[in-house]
Amino acid sequence: MKILLGNVILFSMSLLIPILLPLTLHAKAPDKTELPGQASREKPRLLVLKTKVTGVGNTKTVDPVALTNLVGSVISNTGKYRLVSSEDMVAMLDQEQQKQLAGCDDVSCMAEIGAAMGARFLIYSNVGKVGGAYLATVSLIDTKDGSVSNRQSITVQNEKRILAGMEVAAKRLVGLKAELPPLEQAGKPANLAPWKWSALAGGLLMAALGGAGTGLAVSNRNKADDADKQSDMDDYRAKGETWNKVAITGYAVGGALLATSVVLFVLDSMKGTKGKREPGKVDEKKAMLLVSPMPGLGFSLNLVMDF
Repeated sequence: MKILLGNVILFSMSLLIPILLPLTLHAKAPDKTELPGQASREKPRLLVLKTKVTGVGNTKTVDPVALTNLVGSVISNTGKYRLVSSEDMVAMLDQEQQKQLAGCDDVSCMAEIGAAMGARFLIYSNVGKVGGAYLATVSLIDTKDGSVSNRQSITVQNEKRILAGMEVAAKRLVGLKAELPPLEQAGKPANLAPWKWSALAGGLLMAALGGAGTGLAVSNRNKADDADKQSDMDDYRAKGETWNKVAITGYAVGGALLATSVVLFVLDSMKGTKGKREPGKVDEKKAMLLVSPMPGLGFSLNLVMDF
C-alpha cells in the first residue's frame, strides 16, 4: 500500500509540472520588460526662458529674474513637468549656443534651442508697454514642431501690477482659474454732507449776526443824534461803533463760510456724477457767490448755482 501511494503521488506531480511551469515563467516575464505605458508617465522636460521686459521704465519694480522665477514656480506647482531653469540652460550651453540664444526672438529658433537641450516644451514670457498700459504674456511652445501650444495674455494698468498680471497669465496657461486682485483704493471719498451744511448754516448765522449788528449800530447812532446830554451822545456813539465792528465781522466770517459751503456743494455734486459724463462732454456746472452792497453798512450775499 505504501509503495502504491507513493507511485500515485509521483504520477500526479508529473502531470502538474507541465501545467504549472509555463504559468510561473509567464508571471515573472513582466519583471524583465518595461511596463506598458511607463514611458508615457514620465514627466516631459520643460525649459523656462528668462522673461523679456521692454518699455518698462522702473526696472527695480519689474525684475526679469523675479518674473521668470514666478512663472517657473507656477508651472512647477502643477507637477506636470520637469523644469529646466534658464540658469541651468546657460550652464549646459557652450558660448556659441549662448550667443545664438541671445539673438533668438522667434518661436522656431527657441524651439530649436529647447529641442537641442532635450526639452519637449519651453515657456517664453514677456512684458511690453502698450499705450499707457502693460501687456504680460506667457507662451507654451512645443519644441517637437515649433508650434505655440498655448498662450495667455493679460493687461495691467501700472508697473506695480505687472507681477500680479504675470502670475495670473501663468496660472491660466496651466488651466488654473485666476483673476487680478482689485486695485488698492487710496481711501473712500470724504463725506462732505455734514461739512457743507455746517458751513452754510454757520454762514447764514454769521450773516444774520452782521445784519443785527448793523441794525443796532444804526439805532445807537440815531439815539446819539437825539440825545440831549453830551455824555449820552458819546455813550450811544461808542455803542454804535462797537456794533458796527460786530456787523463787519459777522459779514466777513459769514461770507467766508457761505463761499466755503458753495465749494463743498459743488464738490459733493461732482463726486456723485464722476465717471458718468459722456466722453468729450464738458461739465457745465457753475456756482457763483455774488456780493452786492446795500444802503448803509450792509451788503447782500447771493448764491447762484447752475446745474
